[in-house]
Amino acid sequence: MAIQIILRNMNREKVRKTIEEVMAESMDDPILRTGLEAIRKAYDKKIWLVGGFISDKAIQRLYGDATPCPKDVNLMLDRILDLGMIATPPGWYRTKTNFGNLRFKKESDQIDIWCLPGMKATGLPGHELTIEEYLDRVPLTIQSLAYDLEEGRILGSVGIDSIAERTVGVLSAIDAQEAASKRGQTIEQYLQIKAKKIGFYAELPHYAGKHPEKR
Repeated sequence: MAIQIILRNMNREKVRKTIEEVMAESMDDPILRTGLEAIRKAYDKKIWLVGGFISDKAIQRLYGDATPCPKDVNLMLDRILDLGMIATPPGWYRTKTNFGNLRFKKESDQIDIWCLPGMKATGLPGHELTIEEYLDRVPLTIQSLAYDLEEGRILGSVGIDSIAERTVGVLSAIDAQEAASKRGQTIEQYLQIKAKKIGFYAELPHYAGKHPEKR
C-alpha cells in the first residue's frame, strides 16, 4: 500500500509539472492571446485559465492522444469587473453562455469570461467562492483545474489525479445535474460523453439513474 501511495504521488507530480510546462508553452495560442488582450485593456488583476483548454493540452502531451485541439478558452477574473467594459475583439462577436457569462465567438472558436467573486456557492447564500472552493464545485473531476497566468502554477489536485489516472468522475453532483440538464442529458450521459471525447474511463456515480439530491 505504501509503495502504491508513493507511486501515485510521483505520477501526480509528473502530471502537475507537465501541465505547467504545457501551459507556459501555450501562451502564444491565438485564441488565448485574443482573450487576454481583450481583458487586459480593462482589467489588470489576476486571471485564472480554467476548463478544457488545460486538460486537453495536458492529455495531448502526456498520452499522445488525438484529442481535439482546444477551440475554446475559459478565463476567470479574480476581481469583480463590469464585463461590458471588455471590448469585443475584431472579427469576433459577443454573446452569452447558458450560464449568462460573457462569450466571444468566431466560427468554431470561443472565449468565455466571468468573475470568480460574482459566483455564489450552492447552499451558502451570500458566500463568495475562493478559487479552491470553485475547484471543489465544478461538475466533473477533469474540470477541477486552474492555471494562474501570473505565477505560472496549476491548482487542482482532483483534476491532476483525473488526468494521471485517465478517469472522469462526478465531483459536484448538483452542478453536474445542472450542466447535464442544460444539455438535455442525464448526469450519466454527460459524464460518459465527456470521458469518451478524451479517451478516459467514466467512473459512474453510485447513485446512477437517481436525482443527486435523493441519493
